[in-house]
Amino acid sequence: MFPATEAATTLTYDIRVDADSRAAVMGNLTATLEVTDGAGAVIGSGPVAFRFSKGTPEDYRRPTVLARDKAGVLWQYESMGLPDKPLKARQRIGGGWNTYTSITTLTHRTAAGEGDLVARDKAGFLWFYKGSGNPDAPFKPRVRVGGGWNTYTAITSRAGSLVARDKGGVMWFYLTTGQDAPQPPFYPRMKVDSGWNSYTAVVGNWSDYTVVARDRAGVLWSYGFVYPIPGGYFTGVGFSPRVRVGGGWNVYDRIARAGQLVGSPENDFMARDTQGRLWLYEGVGDSSIGIAPSSTRRQIGWGWGIYDTIL
Repeated sequence: MFPATEAATTLTYDIRVDADSRAAVMGNLTATLEVTDGAGAVIGSGPVAFRFSKGTPEDYRRPTVLARDKAGVLWQYESMGLPDKPLKARQRIGGGWNTYTSITTLTHRTAAGEGDLVARDKAGFLWFYKGSGNPDAPFKPRVRVGGGWNTYTAITSRAGSLVARDKGGVMWFYLTTGQDAPQPPFYPRMKVDSGWNSYTAVVGNWSDYTVVARDRAGVLWSYGFVYPIPGGYFTGVGFSPRVRVGGGWNVYDRIARAGQLVGSPENDFMARDTQGRLWLYEGVGDSSIGIAPSSTRRQIGWGWGIYDTIL
C-alpha cells in the first residue's frame, strides 16, 4: 500500500522489491491503481506500469574474490552483483600471506565479512581463519589445525569440507565436523579414488557438491559426489562418473569458483589467461554435470597477472 499523499497531477514513488521476490525477475509489470477517499471509497482507477531495474544487493548477498599478490599481500574484491559491473575496487586485507603454499575457501565469503578459509604454510601446517563478520577485517586470528599437509599437491573445498590430492594421485576427503578450530574442524580423512595426477587443476566449491578438473589436454571434466550411507552412518564417499564440460581450458593458468558474482542463479567461474585478463563463465546447473561453467565467457578484468593466487 502506498503512503497517503496530497492530491497532485503526478505522483512518483520509488519501490524496492526484495531479490527473492518473483517480481524482481519479471521485468515490466502492469497493474490497476485505485485511488480512495478518506472513507476508503474508490474515487478513481486506472492502469499503472512498473519497470524493475536491478540494484546492488545487500552485502550479505554479495560474494567476494580474494587475490594474493607476489609480495604476499591479500586483496579483496567485493562483488556488485550486477552483470555490467561485477567487481568493486580492491581492498587490502593484509600482508604476510606468502607464507602459505595453498589457500582454500571453506564457506561462503560475502561482502559482510562472512566466510572461513584454511591455509597451508611451507612447513605443511594447516591453519584455520574464521570469518569475522567485519568487512574491513574479514578474518579472525588464525588457529592451527594440524601438520602433515605437505603430502598434498592440490587442496580444494566441497561444501565446507576439504578434498585433497596426494603426490601419488590419490584423492582424499575430509568431512567437516561443523566445529570451529581449535575444535577438530574435520573428521579423519577417507579415500575417494586414485588416478587424479592426470589433472593439472582441481576446483571445488564451498556451496555445492561438484568438483571440476582440467586434464593435460585442456579438457574440463565435472565430478559429482556420491555418498554411501548404509544404516544412516557416514561410511564413505565417492564420485559419480565424470562428465565432459568442454575443451580449450589450457589457455588459463588459474581457475576458480566465484559464487554468484553477477547475480546468476548458479555459482560462477573465473579464469585468468596468461596475459593477465580475467574472464567470467556464468555457472550452469545440469542434472548430469552438477554446477559447471557455461560455454560462453566475458572479460571482467585485466592486469591480474600481478597475483599468484585467486580464489
